[in-house]
Amino acid sequence: MIKLKLLMKSMFLVCVLMLSMVGVSSASVSVTSDSKYFDISSGCFVLEGNVLVKTDTRTIGADKARVNLVTKEVWANGNVYVEENSDYKRRCYFRKTRYNYSSRKMFFQLAN
Repeated sequence: MIKLKLLMKSMFLVCVLMLSMVGVSSASVSVTSDSKYFDISSGCFVLEGNVLVKTDTRTIGADKARVNLVTKEVWANGNVYVEENSDYKRRCYFRKTRYNYSSRKMFFQLAN
């Protein structure tokens, strides 16, 4: 009985992850960091250390970040920079930022 419950939970998690990846097809994102894990309770990937989140239009670098593939949001904290992926490599620095890579809306707190 316990093995069956564990199997059902594992299958559910795999289904959730597969469905969340379907939503990424319209707005792609790639993520690198020193460490990362998936937080089941929040539905977010939690990233720490040399975080880089690359979307079609922007690159976000930070010490820490959370990425939700369903809502297509990135929350970044600590030494955050945002770089435009265009001919003009503009880079802005923030204390923290929230970015929706589907709608391309960004909210930020300026660095001192």
